[in-house]
This record gives sequence, structure tokens and C-alpha cells, in this order.
Amino acid sequence: MPDWQNGEVGPKVAYHTVSFGGSQNELLVIYGGESLEEYPPTNSLFYYDTATENWEIPIIVASKRRQEHTAVTRLNDPSIFIFGGISDTNDTKIQLNELFDLNISNGSWSTLSPDENTPSPRYHHTATILSDGKMYIIGGISGEDLVDISQIYVYDTYKSQWSVQNATGNPPLNRRDHAAVGTNDGKVIIHGGVDITFLNPYQDIGVLDTTNIPYKWLSINVEGSIPPGRYSHTATMVGTNMIIAFGLTVNDTSDANIYTLDTTTYKWVDEYQPNNLEYTSTTPPEVMKQSPEVKPTNTKKSSESTNIMIIVLICIGSMFILSIFLGITCYWYTHRTEKDNKFHSKSFLEPRPQYPIKNERTLTIDDSNQLISLPPIHPFTITDETQEMTLEDRVMGADIQTINRSLVPKATLHVVNPDKEQDDKGGG
Repeated sequence: MPDWQNGEVGPKVAYHTVSFGGSQNELLVIYGGESLEEYPPTNSLFYYDTATENWEIPIIVASKRRQEHTAVTRLNDPSIFIFGGISDTNDTKIQLNELFDLNISNGSWSTLSPDENTPSPRYHHTATILSDGKMYIIGGISGEDLVDISQIYVYDTYKSQWSVQNATGNPPLNRRDHAAVGTNDGKVIIHGGVDITFLNPYQDIGVLDTTNIPYKWLSINVEGSIPPGRYSHTATMVGTNMIIAFGLTVNDTSDANIYTLDTTTYKWVDEYQPNNLEYTSTTPPEVMKQSPEVKPTNTKKSSESTNIMIIVLICIGSMFILSIFLGITCYWYTHRTEKDNKFHSKSFLEPRPQYPIKNERTLTIDDSNQLISLPPIHPFTITDETQEMTLEDRVMGADIQTINRSLVPKATLHVVNPDKEQDDKGGG
């Protein structure tokens, strides 16, 4: 254990509460208690800044002074919930069941409305808040009797609602002035306390499992050197170690020793070893306040939104792929068409080589369109007569005709009309 160091002296009080708060949970918040001063201050709310090591009195109008109450801090915002206790105004010690919400960020002190499940007035009880934002009230004195320790009052700090659960299992004895801590896995561990006469301090521990309904007191075997029974002490959870400090033992004898219980093995250890410190970090999480319970309607809406988003993304992706495909197709078709046009234009416009035609024949047809003869002619040559061909002859000459499976330009075929030939000869 580290050595003790003296700090600046604060208010002289007993039976008060100490909780943490501030924007970074850097403040120790002291409220209420029995003042040892001759003229106690009217306001019983104090802050100790652990960063500057200074005390300050906030400008907040708190409720009337009380003692033997409880206070817990909700980790993800600066709200402190204060419950029960007894008044400090006269000797009658009136029992209280008021619930307050101290919000340090805006400097407000609010009284929360009771409901049908609000616990009866009490003191010497414990209040423990778990990560689910629920505050668990266990044991104590109500009226003249000890409270049934299996009757667990629960305040949901997010819903602002009280409920009550009857725990099963193996409960410890009813008690007052005990101490309690919460674990990261949904358990509340109580230690010590005393009977209603203050004559029999307890040294045992009880473990309440809140992860299932109904809650259940677990049977555990404790190992190690068990500290003497005590009450009016403190219990602090550091990682997975529960640290017990001070308190009163038999015959109201005080004990200044520090004890450590390893809650992973439920063994009292002689040497403190820090373990799993992240479980009890007081640094506020960087998330917005939200209820830990997830409603089915919200799950359905979230699922529908997710499905719609998936469909939209699929549509956008399909359109993108289709546009790429169409672009590639258009590009290919355009360039293919231009290439084909160039090829055909070149094929048509470029002059073809002329080859000599051998064994050319002149086709002679009589009046009845009968073939008369195919006399041989000279190889094709360009003459003045062919140069003076009419437009019709040129058009006809551009055609290609097949004779004996040979390609012969039509300009080389001379069709002779016998009648015209005779007239020409007669005229000659």
C-alpha cells in the first residue's frame, strides 16, 4: 500500500457521504454528516478538487443537512444520486426516503418524485450503482427494525423509476452499517455490518447476482486471513480488488488497518496487487448518455434502415457497373464502325490493277438472240473509240460480268447487232 500523506484540512464531519464528480470526475463531493463544529455551516455541500488540491464551497442550495444517507455517481455524466438517511436538525432523528439528483455541470439540486415502489424511510443501508445505471438499495434500518436483506430496492437512474425484487439463494443475515461495492459483471458485494444492538459485528461477505431475474444471493467460499468483524467502515472497488478501511469492531474499538479482498477468487490477500484497473476507471466515457436497455422497436427500425441502405448501395453499384459496360460497348462500336468505313472506302476508291485479258472473244447475237460465234479478238487495248464512250457505256463498263469463270470488264465485250452491221456494210 502507498504511504499516507497529509492534505489540506476540510470540513469536520462524520456519517457523511463522499462521491466523485466534475467534468473529468476530478472532484470529491462531500455532503451532509454530523458536524463537529460548534456552529456548523448552513450549507453542508463541499468540493475537494484533486487536481488543484483545494477545497471549495459551491454556490448550490442543497437540501437540509442529514446523516447516515447514501450517495452514488453515474459514471457517464456528473449526476450524483442521494437517498435516505436521518435528519440532523433535532434529537428525534427523523428517518428520510427522499431522493435527490445533484448535477454538478449545471449546478442544480433536484428532488426526484417518489412512486409506488419508493422504499420506506431508512438509514444505515447501502446504495450501489452498476454499469446498467441502476442503484441497488440493500439492508439498513427502517422504523425500529432491520430491513429484509432479500428485499432489494432498485432505482433506474435513466428511467427515473423505482422497482423492488425479492432475491433468492443463500442470503446473509439482516444487518445495518455494512459496506458494499459493485463489480464489472453485475454483482453487488456487501461486507461486515452489525446487528440491531451494535453488539455483534459481522465479518462475512455476501454476493448478490443481478444479471438474472430474480436476483440471487450466491454461496461462496472465502479464503485467506479474514479481518475482524466491523461496521461503519468503507469499502472501495479498485479494479477487481475490494479494499476495506477503518471502522469499528467489538466494543466500538476502531481499526486503522487496510484489508484487500481479491474478488476474482474471494481470497483475502496479504499484499495488494493492482489488477484490472480499467474496470473501475472514473474517466467519463466519450459517449452520449443512453439507456443500456435496447428496445425491440429500436432494433427493428435499425434493421430496416440497414436493409434499405444495403439495397440502395446495391442499386448504385449495379448502375455504376452497367454504365461502365455501356461505355466500353459504345467505344468499341464507334471505333469499329470508323475502321470498317475507312476499309470499304479505301477498297472502293483505290484503283485496281488491270491485267491483260487473253483469248478474249466477241459475242455475236442474231435476231432471235441466238449465239452465232465467238471469234477471237486482240488483247484489250485503249483506243480512241473507247475513250469516246458514252456515259451509258461507262456506267455499263463499271460492271463486272463472268464468262467462263473469268472476271472480264464489260467494256471489253462488244455486242454486235447483225442488222446494224449489214446496214453499215451496205452503206459502205
